[in-house]
Amino acid sequence: MIKKVGRFMEQWHMVPDNKKILVGFSGGADSLCLMEILRELSPYYELSLYAVHVHHGLRGENADQDAAFVESYCRKYEIPCRIFHVSAAKEAREQKISVEEAGRNLRYRLFDRMKKEWGTGAIAVAHHQNDQAETVLFQMARGSSLTGAGGIRPVNEGIIRPLLCVSKKEILSYLEQKKMTWREDESNADTTYTRNCIRHMILPLLEEKVNAGTAEHIADLALMLQQTEKYLRTVEDTIWNDVVRKREDGVFLSEALLDEPELFHQRLILRAVEVQAGGRKDVTAEHIRSVTRLFFVSCGKKICLPCGIIAWKEKEGICIGRQPDRKQGDEALELTVPGCFAFEKNRIELCIKPQNPAKIPENTYTKWFDYDKIKNRLTLRKRRPEDVITIDDAGHHKKLNRFMIDRKIPQHIRDSLWVLADGSSVVWLIGERIGADYKVTEKTQRILEITITGECEHER
Repeated sequence: MIKKVGRFMEQWHMVPDNKKILVGFSGGADSLCLMEILRELSPYYELSLYAVHVHHGLRGENADQDAAFVESYCRKYEIPCRIFHVSAAKEAREQKISVEEAGRNLRYRLFDRMKKEWGTGAIAVAHHQNDQAETVLFQMARGSSLTGAGGIRPVNEGIIRPLLCVSKKEILSYLEQKKMTWREDESNADTTYTRNCIRHMILPLLEEKVNAGTAEHIADLALMLQQTEKYLRTVEDTIWNDVVRKREDGVFLSEALLDEPELFHQRLILRAVEVQAGGRKDVTAEHIRSVTRLFFVSCGKKICLPCGIIAWKEKEGICIGRQPDRKQGDEALELTVPGCFAFEKNRIELCIKPQNPAKIPENTYTKWFDYDKIKNRLTLRKRRPEDVITIDDAGHHKKLNRFMIDRKIPQHIRDSLWVLADGSSVVWLIGERIGADYKVTEKTQRILEITITGECEHER
């Protein structure tokens, strides 16, 4: 196994020029195996090893014992070691992200800090083939691009993963042969976490029912997809230079893109969105398909994308950015489900709930709707003369303007209210009420949950 990892490191040029490697060392089986193998390879590659352990403040005494285990190991083998105590739960609350994501962000932030302080040439982490298989399955299930389906990279921005060529079974076998003990994180068995569910339920089922080498085969496929993606990117760069033009208000994609192989249409659109949004977070395949459809509609048509980005049709192509000279009140922003969008100084999130829980939220800016009753693409806009709202379960309706007059809503507020519309039918007069024909009932199969945060909450 040591030779196997050594060959993999050579193949991917993982040994830094200065031979100094920082190891993320949790004390679990994977990171212990990584540290042991790197120690074995140190004389051959003249490596100097350093360790960083992050105590996330989540598991009480067990986490304290993890830190003590790491400290003892590093003292025994004279490996410089830093142990950090952080609060992943606090970070998650402040950043409004999951505890898992918060812990990962904190770890890599500290790894980067110590890499600079120690002057190491690389950061080694202990991802292995099973981790790779989990990642690929997770990304595919979410609707990933080819890049995401390629999973974890062996080398990426100074981070190396020497164990990506071996399975969890090989890791455990290696440690057992050496009669070594390690620390177990009990939270890894909690299948309420998505990755743990894939790890303990889905992958084992595939290995039992389909092929015992499932994880290894998926990991091999991931590396092939990475190589494919690398080649496609070189072709994509050439097309990008031919059909894309950067402007002050965004990125313009010429209709000449349609003359290129279809494979590159959505790739370049995704790239343009990424340029404008600063990343791919919250960007879905449906967003990209919606932008693609703009090539085939009349000029002026526009859609709303995550991070406050707009895409609109022009005479000879489409532009992705922030459309200039928009008059307040004229916006008609098409929303996709699921999705997360910015409008003015607000944020709107849409997601589907497959079941019908008993308690409907009573928050003014979180509402549930019967998703199957929506006939058209949802549009976020200001009111229009033809808008109609259903006011009761019997199906009686009113013109939206008359409804607002009857509610004694002042004229200046009427003009500022946002409308979530299904064609000319009002789904939600935001801040006021929802259309009765879109209410959740006992017959509802799919719930659309919409949440708005930002200045809307303080308008009245």
